[in-house]
Amino acid sequence: MARKKKETYAVEGPLWDIEGTPWGAEAAYRAEDEGVPLEEARDAVILRYLNRCGDTRPLQALLALGICPGPNVLQFLSAMLAAEPSGALRYRLKAHGIAGEKVRDGEILWRNFIIARRVKEMIDTGDKYDVAIREVADEMGLSLETIREIYDGGMRIARERLSKGD
Repeated sequence: MARKKKETYAVEGPLWDIEGTPWGAEAAYRAEDEGVPLEEARDAVILRYLNRCGDTRPLQALLALGICPGPNVLQFLSAMLAAEPSGALRYRLKAHGIAGEKVRDGEILWRNFIIARRVKEMIDTGDKYDVAIREVADEMGLSLETIREIYDGGMRIARERLSKGD
């Protein structure tokens, strides 16, 4: 039998309002009860939501206001985002594509830019296309086919952007 979806607390008003959000109310209570600054109590609440529940809403609300949490929250968030999170964590954060978009490695885009630029420079200085492709493939340790796809695709994209005026 499927679990019934839990009803969540209705969030009303500003994202970190101490009366309109459960995390804001909890932070205000903790600050008063423990005699700590509101920012410290707020960070403790964010950590509790992240670590015990995997709930990112209080952190997202704070970031949406343009406010940076304290170092403890940032370090915890970094651990949650790590490719190999610590065994002590109960949850991890991972990007997922929306509407079928694949998450890609950002360094591949940079590598492809460097490769396309290197091939273009060689061609611009007088090397033939096939020679430039072969030399860059040897330099990068990649196949001729990969270098061709990167260069030809990069040039196609550049031509499309020029024709659109981007």
